[in-house]
Amino acid sequence: MPENQVIHERYEILNVLGKGAFSTVYRVYDKNASRHVAMKVLNPHENASGHNEIKHLRGIKDNRIITLYDSFTYASQMYIIMDELLCNLYTLGRNYPKGLPEKLLYRMMKHTLEGTAYLHSKGVIHADIKPENILLDKNANFKLCDFGSACTKTSRHQQNEIQTLNYRSVEIIMGNTTYTETIDIWSLACVYYELATGKPLFNPHPEHPASLEEVHVAQITELMGPLPKELIFSSESRLAERIFNLETGELKHAVKSKSQNIGGLGGIRGIRGRVGDMIHHMLNLSHRDRMAAQDLLRLL
Repeated sequence: MPENQVIHERYEILNVLGKGAFSTVYRVYDKNASRHVAMKVLNPHENASGHNEIKHLRGIKDNRIITLYDSFTYASQMYIIMDELLCNLYTLGRNYPKGLPEKLLYRMMKHTLEGTAYLHSKGVIHADIKPENILLDKNANFKLCDFGSACTKTSRHQQNEIQTLNYRSVEIIMGNTTYTETIDIWSLACVYYELATGKPLFNPHPEHPASLEEVHVAQITELMGPLPKELIFSSESRLAERIFNLETGELKHAVKSKSQNIGGLGGIRGIRGRVGDMIHHMLNLSHRDRMAAQDLLRLL
């Protein structure tokens, strides 16, 4: 869209803030409210995701969640008007290749846990927490954004529609359709590790003949030990027959790529003091044993 174009007789386009596979975000001036805001324009085939995002954001009012100001459809595309923020956590992290400074790291963890605890108290599962979906404002406040994959326990999406690969919980990888809000806790643990060390905890790539999912599971089990049998042999585990030997419970193919070499879960506890201890409480193969966001806040 050209600069200075006015959309909906109200929003003047100033510049592009970011562009992805599903949408483009513009910095715009809201003539009615006399303020700068962000305008997310979804690609035409992503309107369902946009409706889902708006549905969840309308019921959310919290300082740790991006604010929805307006939404509308124009020329067959969906427009979502939100807070204007400085950058996302991924961009911020690129400035610190060895991890965020300690005060900033703890601030990010506190704010994202507060936002996640609020969502979970409302019965909402974000289902796509990752650095790109954590935004920073001019006052150094972190906010969760992008609710296109959000759902509730009573209206879950199919597992192949949620969570970005590196931050995907083990039960989603295995095809569990009765997942809970604890998938967000797993994602946060991966984010915290990455922003504390400058490296992704899990970064799977296909290794023929092993599938992407098999490599991912191999990285997880290398770090955390064998998957619980109920996770492998559950009727919901759609991948089990493809990637496991069902007689032995072992993966069918050897995998070369590894998770970060940190000496297993015990090694995680050595990462930057309390950060490692918190991640240890968040990364658990059993979703029932992952600490809740509200409880994790007490550890900070």
